[in-house]
Amino acid sequence: MKILKRSLAALSAAAVAAGVCGSVSASAASAKEMTMADIIKDMGVGINLGNTFESCGVETGVGSWTYKAAFETGWGSPKVTQAMIQGMADEGFGSVRIPVAWSNTFKKGDTTYTIDQDALDRVKEVAQWAVDADMYVIVNIHWDGGWWAKAFGTDKDEAMKRYTRMWEQIADEFKDFDQHLIFESLNEEGGSWEEYVSKDESYKMLNEVNQTFTDLVRNSGGNNADRPLLIAGYNTDIAKTCDERFEMPKDDKNLSAVSVHYYSPQPFALVTDPVSWCPTPRKDWGTEEDYIDLNNSMDTLKKRFVDNGVPVIMGECGMGSEIISKNEGDATKLILAEIEAMRTRGIAPVLWDINYTESNKQGNIIYNRNTCKLTDPDIKAGIAALSDLDLKKDTVISGDTEAELTYKGDSKKLTLTADSGAEVKYLSGNEDVVTVAADGTITPVAVGTTVIKVYTEATDEYLPGYTEVTVKVVAAENPPVVPDSKMTVDNSVKNTSQIKLPEGWKWLKNVALAEGETTTVKAIYSDKNYKNRTVDVEIYRQKVGETDSSSDSDTSSTKDTSSNSSSASSSSSSSSSSASSGSSSSRSSAASSSGSSAVNNDKNAATGIGGGIAGFAILGAAAMVVAKKKGE
Repeated sequence: MKILKRSLAALSAAAVAAGVCGSVSASAASAKEMTMADIIKDMGVGINLGNTFESCGVETGVGSWTYKAAFETGWGSPKVTQAMIQGMADEGFGSVRIPVAWSNTFKKGDTTYTIDQDALDRVKEVAQWAVDADMYVIVNIHWDGGWWAKAFGTDKDEAMKRYTRMWEQIADEFKDFDQHLIFESLNEEGGSWEEYVSKDESYKMLNEVNQTFTDLVRNSGGNNADRPLLIAGYNTDIAKTCDERFEMPKDDKNLSAVSVHYYSPQPFALVTDPVSWCPTPRKDWGTEEDYIDLNNSMDTLKKRFVDNGVPVIMGECGMGSEIISKNEGDATKLILAEIEAMRTRGIAPVLWDINYTESNKQGNIIYNRNTCKLTDPDIKAGIAALSDLDLKKDTVISGDTEAELTYKGDSKKLTLTADSGAEVKYLSGNEDVVTVAADGTITPVAVGTTVIKVYTEATDEYLPGYTEVTVKVVAAENPPVVPDSKMTVDNSVKNTSQIKLPEGWKWLKNVALAEGETTTVKAIYSDKNYKNRTVDVEIYRQKVGETDSSSDSDTSSTKDTSSNSSSASSSSSSSSSSASSGSSSSRSSAASSSGSSAVNNDKNAATGIGGGIAGFAILGAAAMVVAKKKGE
C-alpha cells in the first residue's frame, strides 16, 4: 500500500516549483495567541541533535564531569556551530530537539543537584541559534546516565527532589524565550521503575512526575506561564501511552502535547547486527503489512489523543539503525512514509539523527554536520513536499465484520465499501487458515480463526482506511475415509499394531487381542480439520484353526451366497469365496491369505463411518487390513 502517491522525483520537482529550500517558517501570529495545535502545525518536520548534549559516562562517569572536560563531544560529535543549526533550517527542518544529560555537570556528591552554569549557557546558546533560524526547539532531561529507575523505585522523595531541582534551574535559565522553545518533561525513562513497583503504581508515579513538571514550569516566571510543554508518555511507547492509566497533567493554559517515539518495525528501524532479542535484522521495508502497521499505529495515537484535543509530537522516529546496512532507498521510503502518516494526522515528527564521525561516516545519519546538508536529496524533497500537509478525514470502511467457513466447503465473497471512494483491498492475516483473492473471495485452508485485513489507500481528503473481518473456519463433519466398525482377524494377529488402518488413521494405543474374543479399540484420525476423528472398532480374534466358515456365521446369509452357484460344494472347505459370506456379528474378514480383496461400499448410518475403503488382505502373522463386506 503506497502512502506516498507522488514519486520521489515528483517530490523533488514539487520542492523546486514551490521554491522551498529553507526552513518551515514560524507563524506570523503573536506567540501567545497560538494554540498547541497551531504550534504542532508550524513545527513541520524536526530533527534531533542526537548523541551530543546527552552523552554521558564516556570518561569517569556521571557526576564527575564538568562541561569544560567533556559534554557535547563525549560521543564523537563535533562541537555544534551556528552553521550546523542554520543548515538544518536551510534543509527544510522546522524544529530541532536537543536531548540533554544535565547530571553530567553535578559536582560529585552534591545533593543540591546544581547544574554547571557553563552547561546551561552552552545549551542556551545552541537553542538561541535554532530560534534565530526560525525553528522551534525542544529541550529536555534525557536518559541522563539512567538514574531514574532505581532512584524513583527506591527513594521517590529524593528522586523528586533531584528532578524538581533540575527543572527549577532549567526553567529559570530559559524563561525569557518565546513559544519557539518547548520544554519536554523527560525522555523514555517514565515507567522504567517497574522493577521496583507495580505497573499501576508505575503509571501513577509517571503521572505525578508530569504534573509536578507542569506546575513547576507554569509558576517559574517569565514566559514560562505560556511555555509549550511536551509531556513524556509511558516509556514514550505508543501502546503503553495510549493505556487509560496514563493521564495528561492538568494545564490551565492548555498548551501541552504528549511525547511518544516510533521505531517500527524494530528489526529494520533499530537493529543493524543480530542481538539476543532480535537475531534476524531486516534489510527491507515497504510491504503491504509495513504500511498497514504504520497507519494503524498513527490511527491509535490520533484516536486516543488528537481527536480528544491533545496534540502529539513524535519526539523520535525514523532510523536508529545503520542506514547503509539496509536495502538502498528503503530507509528513505520509511522516513517519508512516517512523515506523511504523521502530518496528515496532526502529529509533528522529529527524526532521530546522530553525529557524523570518521568511524560512523554515514552509517545511520540523515544530516551531515560537517557539510550541513542532508545525506539524501530525496529526504529534502520529501520534507519540502510533506511538512505542510493538512489533517485529513478518517476513512470509514463498512460491511462484513465476521464470516464463517467450513473446511473443504465453499468459498465466500466479502463485500466492503469505503466512504472515501477508494478501492477496498484485502490481505489475509494467516494464509494457513484462509486465503483471500483481490475481489474479497475467501477460501478455507484449515480449521482456525484469523482476520482479513481490509484497507484503502489515502485520497486527497481522506486518510488510509483500515478494518478487519474475523474469519472462522470450522471443522468438516467426517474424514474422507474411516476404518470398519467391526473386524475379524486371524489368530496370528495378537495386537492392534499388526492391523493397518486407512491413511491418516492410527490406533490410539496398542491393545492386546484376546483369542476367541471381541475387543473394542479406539482409532483416531490425525487431521484435526474434521469433527468425527475417533472411531470405536470391534475386533474379533479367531481361535486357532478357526475360519470364517467355521465361525458363528449367519445361516441364511451363507445359504443365499452358496445358492448363487450351481456347482456349490457341500464341503465347508469349498467355500473359499468367503469375502461374500456373512457372519452373525457382521464382522469383516479377509477373502483369503492369497491376497484377494473385497471392496467396502457401505456406510454405517449410526456411526457415520465406512464408505470408499478398499479391502486389504491378511499379511500372515505380520499385519492385516480388513474391509467391510458388501451388503452388511
